Amino acid sequence: MKTHALRRVLFLDIETVPQYANLEASPPDFQAQWAHKAKWLDRLGQESDFKRAGIYAEFGRVAAWAAGWLVWEGGQTPKLHVRRMAHASEVHLLQEFSSLLEQFSSEGDAWSLAAHNGREFDFPFLARRMLACRVLLPELLDNRGRFARNGRLLDSLEAWKFGDYKHSVGLETLARTLGLPAGKQLMTGAEVYHYWYEQRHLEAIAAYAEEDVLQLCRIMCVLGGHYRLAEQLCAADAAVLAGENNNG
Repeated sequence: MKTHALRRVLFLDIETVPQYANLEASPPDFQAQWAHKAKWLDRLGQESDFKRAGIYAEFGRVAAWAAGWLVWEGGQTPKLHVRRMAHASEVHLLQEFSSLLEQFSSEGDAWSLAAHNGREFDFPFLARRMLACRVLLPELLDNRGRFARNGRLLDSLEAWKFGDYKHSVGLETLARTLGLPAGKQLMTGAEVYHYWYEQRHLEAIAAYAEEDVLQLCRIMCVLGGHYRLAEQLCAADAAVLAGENNNG
């Protein structure tokens, strides 16, 4: 990927939770459908705890999203601009993200979306939840019936696989492997449920999504051979972190 192409990439992360705090709080038909799903997961040897329901669009919902884009403002050092959002209303969350995509799409040049494991999770999850919530589905996310893969949907995990489709690696593990600094680790993905349903700390979830967007951007720079750009982003974040520590 050439450097100029990174000017038109929206780096994305979403965080999801089950639609209900616990199975007992859900309607009877939802409970029956989850029981069927859980039985199928058990047969496959996969985890069927209800707190994991958030990874399935039929039983989960979007809790927060963050999206970032690089801007070259005068000099040679780009700055990552990020918009993040968490909201009790999933419809509102999805409408805001759909509007953001439409805003970038209206600027003329074709933009791309990038996410870690995006082709298997973020992109289809967003599309399915938008349809379920009656939110306008942006053209960029609409892959239905297309045999050819959408070249504007970029995936850092898929790029790292180099054709090895059995291989999987988390965002932070990949960052460490590529020599990038660890993120702030505000929480883990498994803790999002706790922050949503028990702590009700929505902003913390949005901040966690934003941190993943920054790490994703660095990774995409390295995978594209833009090592200097990745170093500049790391240095800029280190300066911000130092300022936060001094202010504390």
